[in-house]
Amino acid sequence: MSLLPTAQKELNLKALPILSAIDLLKRLGIDTRLNDWRTLVGLDDSMFNQLIEQPFYRYAEAIQLCPASESDHHAGPGGLLVHTYDVVTIALKKRRGLQLPKGGSVDQINAQRHLWTYAVFAGGLLHDIGKLLGSMRMIIQLKGGKELEWTPHDAPINQNKLAQSYRIEFVKTPYSY
Repeated sequence: MSLLPTAQKELNLKALPILSAIDLLKRLGIDTRLNDWRTLVGLDDSMFNQLIEQPFYRYAEAIQLCPASESDHHAGPGGLLVHTYDVVTIALKKRRGLQLPKGGSVDQINAQRHLWTYAVFAGGLLHDIGKLLGSMRMIIQLKGGKELEWTPHDAPINQNKLAQSYRIEFVKTPYSY
């Protein structure tokens, strides 16, 4: 499991830097090559890079240094990325001990092993993506002082040439049963 480095606590939460995936992973202490996942997934490098590494990098660039929550687990800058990394790691470890599909023949299990592993990865990767649409907002600070709300539906935040930094706003969502 990764931990949020002390340097994360020193960030200006009103003007967070827009970073590349590699810089985000380095800042959060996550292996940029994802070597532990390479071992767990068992794909050749080319397929791993295409199916696992690149989607994770794009996800990292989308969520940047968003926290996983306002005051609960992984509440600091980068918490959502660390939490997602941890969830995917646990899910892939759990996947290694499962023979899927349940009740499948040896041939089915062997033929579908990478498909099931990818499904587990995708589920772990996207399990909290709705937080960027539901419980928090990323507000981009543009050159000239203008601000603009950013969502995962927009072009990647690091491709906005006018963006200087961003801040996170939490949205209070009333829960009812």
